[in-house]
Amino acid sequence: MYDRPPASDDAEVEDLLRDGLGDVAERAGRRFHAGARGGSFGAMLSARLLPVRRHEDALELPLLPPAEAVLLAQDVLNHHGHVVWTREQRVRGVIGAGAMNMNPAVVDVDVRPGGRLVVRAAGKEGLIPQRTAQKAVRKVIESLELAARSYSAAPPS
Repeated sequence: MYDRPPASDDAEVEDLLRDGLGDVAERAGRRFHAGARGGSFGAMLSARLLPVRRHEDALELPLLPPAEAVLLAQDVLNHHGHVVWTREQRVRGVIGAGAMNMNPAVVDVDVRPGGRLVVRAAGKEGLIPQRTAQKAVRKVIESLELAARSYSAAPPS
């Protein structure tokens, strides 16, 4: 776990998670012909009652310059979901995680000096824990490591 972010950040995370759950319910409603708008509304309404669980981990990529690490984080988050914003050395995105990647998670990647990348995630959890935040952090870290390896590999001669 990590220190609580500022209240305005909490509100943005809540909004992103609520909207993400609504989007998942809407897509499911369309797919199974069950009423997309009703499912979306119900999911967004119930999301207010669900607690937010958070997780954090870090990785070291000392050979990667900070500006390129930010670009790499953007690429990884876009690959798994979408980037919400990029501010200086932080990238925020929403990706699918949890069971069958159906639960949205808000992921922040902070680029620190010395090639340290801190990955934080927040996700809504119901009665059955999906470990959404942990799975999102693990997914992003594994993708960052893989992308950094291919990035730092010497070109073939």
